Amino acid sequence: MKKLHAQQSLVKSSYAGGVYTTDWFAIDGGSYKKGGTFKEFAIQLAWSIVAGTANGTIEVIGTIEGLDTILSSTTINSTSNLADVTLLNITTVVNAIKLRITFNDITSFTFESDMEIYR
Repeated sequence: MKKLHAQQSLVKSSYAGGVYTTDWFAIDGGSYKKGGTFKEFAIQLAWSIVAGTANGTIEVIGTIEGLDTILSSTTINSTSNLADVTLLNITTVVNAIKLRITFNDITSFTFESDMEIYR
C-alpha cells in the first residue's frame, strides 16, 4: 500500500476558495500493468474530527498526457468515517492522480489517503 496523503489536519481558511489540492502522484506503468493487462487500484479515504457542516467533497482526478478527468467523487457527510472508511475502485488507465477537496461548510478536519494496486 502506498501513502498518497499522510494524516494531516486541514483548515479551510488556509486554502484559497476553500479548496485543497494534493500534488500529482505518478502511477508507474510497471506497477499496475502485468503482461500488458491493466491492474485496477483502489484509493482509501479517511476523515475525522470534522468541524462545521459535513458537506464537503473529495474528487480523485486522473490525467493522461495533461488531460485531466474526475475519476471518482465522494461526499464528506459525517464527522468521521474511521469505522467504515471510503474505498474507491479505479478502473481507468491514468498516468497520475491527485485529490481535490472542497470544504463547502466544513471549517476543519483530519484527512489521510492510501492507494492499493490489485495483484
